[in-house]
Amino acid sequence: VIGYFAGGYVFPFVIWTAYGMLYRIPGFVLLYDPVLFVIALAASLLCSAGTTYLALRIEMQNMPANLIRPKTPAVGKRIFLERITPLWKRLKFLHKVSLRNIFRFKKRMIMMAIGIGGCTALLITGFGIQDSIRSVVDYQYEEITRYDASVTFAHAMTQEERETFSETYAEDLAQCGFAAEKSLDASANGQTKTTNVVCPESGSVDGLIDLHTKAGEPVAYPADGACIISRGLADALRVSVGDTVTLRDTEMHTCELPVAAVFENYVYNYVYLTQNTWQTLFAAEPEYETAWLNFPRMKFRRRFLPTRTLPS
Repeated sequence: VIGYFAGGYVFPFVIWTAYGMLYRIPGFVLLYDPVLFVIALAASLLCSAGTTYLALRIEMQNMPANLIRPKTPAVGKRIFLERITPLWKRLKFLHKVSLRNIFRFKKRMIMMAIGIGGCTALLITGFGIQDSIRSVVDYQYEEITRYDASVTFAHAMTQEERETFSETYAEDLAQCGFAAEKSLDASANGQTKTTNVVCPESGSVDGLIDLHTKAGEPVAYPADGACIISRGLADALRVSVGDTVTLRDTEMHTCELPVAAVFENYVYNYVYLTQNTWQTLFAAEPEYETAWLNFPRMKFRRRFLPTRTLPS
């Protein structure tokens, strides 16, 4: 009872406070569910009193006089390894005791096998997860995302403001591309996935993002009325090239687009559109609030990478 009411308050309050450091959210409201309380109470009683009953039900049927007598030790039996005299003589005493306990008592042997097997499974799982995600960042930001920096402005940049920005920093930038981006729902085959829809100003991402297939073949930017999607989104929606994807924003504007290509991407899900397709979907022109920047290689290395002092 104490655990239910204390935990039901402490854990939500801590999580709510942590999110409140990043987001502006309403006040904390605490609600208790009586059905959930009954389920939790029954589960706790079953785990505590139930296991106690199973452990003592045989003992409680004996006479008290029999219970206070010491138990008769189990009949000693030789294990198979004891018959191999040269090997058994070379084992240490503790090793002999351990082997006897393992092979003479089936429960201990089963517990040992389950314990070692479970620990080994956890180790293999941990190494597998590490091996799976270790190179994700390198693949994403060396092979796919090729721009050096991303700038997010406080408001959507007009055409004049974008031109002024490009002219002001022309000497410091090798390439500058503006993009509009929104988060919306993509659905197909009864599946719905939240994704990022991106529309570059130039209608191309050459030099900024390398769009390619799993086999390394380049993916062309889609034409009007079509889209290209990341492989993770295609797998989640169970679609491929030629299938149709429905995009819906928060204002319930929907648009059905054919999938022109599927490209590799490891961080987040993306859908790329042209300006005309964006206007058809959102009934408004793209709002360019993000700039992708590439610096000259020598300037980038001189400004942002550590320098080395060579010996004379």
